[in-house]
Amino acid sequence: MTLQAVAKRYDQARQTLTGVDLTVNAGEFVALVGPSGCGKSTLLRMVAGLESVTGGEIRIGEQRINELTPGERDIAMVFQDYALYPHKTVFENIAFGLRVRGAAKDDIKRRVHEVAAQLQITEFLSRKPAALSGGQRQRVAIGRALARHARLFLFDEPLSNLDVKLRNEMRVEIKKLHQQFGITTLYVTHDQIEAMTLADRIAVMSDGKVEQYGTPDEVYNQPATTFVASFIGSPEMNLLTLPLQSRAGIRGVLLGDVFLPLPAEFSAFKGDDVVVGLRPEAVLPAQDATNATTARLLLIEPLGAETIVTLDVQGQQLTARWAAERSLSEVTHLPITVDNKKLHWFNPKTRVNLAVHFSNPAGAQA
Repeated sequence: MTLQAVAKRYDQARQTLTGVDLTVNAGEFVALVGPSGCGKSTLLRMVAGLESVTGGEIRIGEQRINELTPGERDIAMVFQDYALYPHKTVFENIAFGLRVRGAAKDDIKRRVHEVAAQLQITEFLSRKPAALSGGQRQRVAIGRALARHARLFLFDEPLSNLDVKLRNEMRVEIKKLHQQFGITTLYVTHDQIEAMTLADRIAVMSDGKVEQYGTPDEVYNQPATTFVASFIGSPEMNLLTLPLQSRAGIRGVLLGDVFLPLPAEFSAFKGDDVVVGLRPEAVLPAQDATNATTARLLLIEPLGAETIVTLDVQGQQLTARWAAERSLSEVTHLPITVDNKKLHWFNPKTRVNLAVHFSNPAGAQA
C-alpha cells in the first residue's frame, strides 16, 4: 500500500492531515502511533473508505482506491468497540462478510470453523456476544476479519477497552496471527508499547503529519525529532537545552561537572545552544570521580526488576533507570556519569536531530 501526499481538511478548518507519505510493503505490520488528535485514526478511516480524501492518493498494489467504496476495497477492519452484531451468534458474526460476498454455504462453514479453531473460540460459536468476555469478543472481531481473506487489515485501537492483563495477552495473540498469516496490516494505537512490540515499522504522528517512519529500533535509538524522542520510550528521554562552550578547542556542553563533547560530525553546527537528549538508561551511577558529577536524589520509584530514579544536577532534572539491586534508601546525594555513546543532539530551533540535519546539508546551518 502506498500513501502519497495524503491530506484531509474539514470545510475551511485547518488541515487535519498534511501531506502524509507512507509505503507499506506486502505482509508488513505498520503501526500509526501518536497522541490523541494527531490524525492517526482519520488516516486509517481514509484508507478504509470511511472518510473522503481531500488531497493526494492512496493505492493498494497498483490500484488507486480514493474513489472506491469501502466494500470495493477488499479491506477488513477491527474496531475498538468490536462492532459485533449482538443478535447474531459468534458463527453468524464471523460468517457475515462471507455471506455478503455470496460465498457458498459449505465454504462459509469450513472457513468459519478454520478461523474459530485458529483463535480457540470453537466452543463459543453458538453463543451471542453478550455471553463472551472482552477478550473473547475481540477474538471474534479478528476472526471475522480473518475469514474474509482480505488483502489489507486495519486495526483501530483494538485493545484499548481491555484490562492490562488481557491487553498483554491479546497483543501476543495479534503478533502470532500476523506471523502465521502474514497479512499486510495497518494498526492505530496511542500505546507506544503496542507499537514497539507489534510493528515491523512505526509511523510516529504529531499534529497531522508523520514525524518519523522507521523500525522500532530506529525510532527509539535514532529519534528524528525531539517529539519522537519524548513520545517513544517510558520514562521519556531527558531533553536538556544547554549552552555550547569550548574546552581545549572542543565544543560541547556542561552537565553539572561533566563535559559532554559535541560529536565531530556536528562540528559545523553554528548554534549557541543545543538540546541534549539522554535516555534514562544513559544516566549511570558513577564508579569513581572520573568524569562524574554529584546529583541530588529527588524520587525513587521501585518497579521490581528496575528502579526509576529522579535526580537534580545543578538545577537540571534527570530521570534514570537503574537495576533494582542498587540500594538507595539511605542516599541523598550520589555521583553519576553519562554514557556519551548514547547521547542525542538536537537543533533547539527546528527540534530536529543533528544527525538528520547533517544528512541534509541544506538544513545543517539552521
